[in-house]
Amino acid sequence: MRPALYALSMLFAVRALADSTLVGNLIQEQINSGLTRGVAVTLIANGDERKAVYGDATSDQSLFEIGSISKSFTGIVTAQLSLEKKLDLKSPISTYISELKGTFVGSVNANQLGTHTAQLTNNMVDVNGKITKDFSEAELIAFLKFYNPDLSHYPKGKRQYSNLGFATLGLVISRIEKKSFASVVQEKILNVLKMKETGFIHSINRPTGLLQGYSVVLEPLSYEPSSDLQLASGGIYSNLIDMTNYLRANLHPESSSLKLAINLSHQLGLGWDSQPSQPIIWKNGAMPAGFSSFLKFDRTTKKGLIVMANDLNIEATMHISDAALDIQPPLYSYVDTAVPVQTMPMALGSYVSDGGSLEIEVFSVGSQYLGIYFKKGFPKNGPESFYKWRLMQQSTGVFLVNNGVTISDAVFFNWNSVTQKMEIVYASFQGFDSEGKPIYVKKTFQR
Repeated sequence: MRPALYALSMLFAVRALADSTLVGNLIQEQINSGLTRGVAVTLIANGDERKAVYGDATSDQSLFEIGSISKSFTGIVTAQLSLEKKLDLKSPISTYISELKGTFVGSVNANQLGTHTAQLTNNMVDVNGKITKDFSEAELIAFLKFYNPDLSHYPKGKRQYSNLGFATLGLVISRIEKKSFASVVQEKILNVLKMKETGFIHSINRPTGLLQGYSVVLEPLSYEPSSDLQLASGGIYSNLIDMTNYLRANLHPESSSLKLAINLSHQLGLGWDSQPSQPIIWKNGAMPAGFSSFLKFDRTTKKGLIVMANDLNIEATMHISDAALDIQPPLYSYVDTAVPVQTMPMALGSYVSDGGSLEIEVFSVGSQYLGIYFKKGFPKNGPESFYKWRLMQQSTGVFLVNNGVTISDAVFFNWNSVTQKMEIVYASFQGFDSEGKPIYVKKTFQR
């Protein structure tokens, strides 16, 4: 979540409705305050197409990882194979992956995989519950053979976001076409839409021109290549030129040779986060290497936007989209206000709980914003940068916690008049009760 000023500056820039000096000052203020690094955006509205780049994005050829927007590519390829009569969307996938015959996963179909209704967990995990970031085809099949859903968490028919499901759909596509998933996407989408600079992050070598990625608190993150099957879930990189082509094709499918496949993907919701057959269609993306992106368009009004950033803050791109397009309902409804300079020192520092076994640290992000670092006693399975998150002030002393992908926890700062020290109440979101009310577990940390 960037503050409102960021969305405002982007809105003016892409619409070119304000004095260019004012726009430049607004954007520069955001960059100087340390809340963003680089942004590339295209807005299409009323037959007008506007592009703009800022910060680290020095041109419309700067490369970004687009994260889970890659799933929409997978969805369009799935639709195309269905139209070519190579894939029956309602047949069990064991038809195409014989090793899965007689298994639960073998009984699900491609439509369920492409719409996150296959009752699959979000990610493939090892015996210790740790997410498996890189896996071979054989390892994926071995995991899927023994997978059975916990029906209390994955009831039949319920939409449950699943990267694993799209990796499995990528395997289905690869088996049908008898070539790598990347090769299929290259042939059926990238070549057709003339997306010449778009590629896949499966090489151990960082693609030339790919921007450095940053965490939600703007610490640099390492490049992470993906296996071929992970590409179906979120492994594409691109630039503003190519993604504008992609946005244009989805806004005006009648002008593309992919029109039937694009229309079918929209109709069924294959690879999209929006509901099937809705005029407003969207997909977001985030990558652990430090990128976020958002694609949203209204097929009725023919307005659309693609925004890419080289920091892990998916909510910020959603905020920009809402501000720039004014498509209802908005997807972003959070507040993010600056912390007064005079009060910031009171919040900074380390806080402990449970006799010192747990420790968190509050630090500054830029000149007027806060971050929180889970320093000691917390389970971790990634680099330390993954455990430094943004605090978004909702009102005085009340913050939401933004980990770059989701916003669910809350933090409350209280001044203890007895100890004459600041303390923190951390409220960890646990889910919803039977009445749909959020459940939080609270823990107090003292200075």
